[in-house]
Amino acid sequence: MNAIGRSHAKLILIGEHSVVYGYPAITIPITSIPVIVKMESIKTEESIIESRFFTGKIIDIPEHLKGIEKLITNLDKKLNTKNIKYSIRIKSDVPIERGLGSSAAASAAIIRCFYQFFQKRLTKTLLIEEINVSESIIHGQASGVDAVSVTANAPLCFKKGESPVNIDMNITGYLVIADSGIRGKTGEAVADVKQSLKDNPEQYSQYLKNLGELTTEANTALAVNDLTTLGKIFNNAQLNLSKLGVSSNEIDKLIEIANNNGSLGTKLTGGGRGGCIIAVVESKIKAQLLSEILENNSAIKTWIQPLNVYN
Repeated sequence: MNAIGRSHAKLILIGEHSVVYGYPAITIPITSIPVIVKMESIKTEESIIESRFFTGKIIDIPEHLKGIEKLITNLDKKLNTKNIKYSIRIKSDVPIERGLGSSAAASAAIIRCFYQFFQKRLTKTLLIEEINVSESIIHGQASGVDAVSVTANAPLCFKKGESPVNIDMNITGYLVIADSGIRGKTGEAVADVKQSLKDNPEQYSQYLKNLGELTTEANTALAVNDLTTLGKIFNNAQLNLSKLGVSSNEIDKLIEIANNNGSLGTKLTGGGRGGCIIAVVESKIKAQLLSEILENNSAIKTWIQPLNVYN
């Protein structure tokens, strides 16, 4: 017996932090950053797992991977009625704590693999429920944004208290995603924004409102193939994110390099205080050149995502 489960990264195109306060946010799937999970039956006393963070018996998975351990344990109890022993091999290109949905993507691929391995039907609703079980263990109360985004094939617009909806895309160009090498600090950033809003409500509520308005403008730019405007929106969003205090020196440096080397506009993605930046460019050649420049100037890795795949 064997099975394969796949998933991919996601990123927030625009709307970080403001989405917490009722404004819209746009996420897109990043299929160029995959997760692949393989399972096969084995003749051993215990099932095993192989991953970049731990290799060994599943019962010996360390505490810092408790979300994955709990997910596997729950799936095993639910589906493995014949007590079959198996190996799980997880290959993920999604860097952790960079705002790209690494834990949710891994969970999605594992769940898909388990259901295929045990020949059980998996609905989209059940898949998202299973992912959120793992996400709640890892991150506390799960927002659900990552679970939906890493299983989606199209860009989505999220708004608090509403179901996510597909957005219209009619755009060319490319995104260059660059990893700063610094783990993001989403929880810390969210808490600091909340405190700043409490201390200075007029000023900080304006930054959040600006981000919400920019997200609406970005939605329009994506629908009418206006890369130049999208780039300007990215730059304005980054300005407001910086004023909120969620950028960092490393992020600012990469953004400056990108904007000086062909990017139409660049911003952080995710919670901030580290993580990744995204830059929008017109062509694949420009994307490749920018990727090389960023990797030669402190980015530890880059990815190129064409935007026309969502049209």
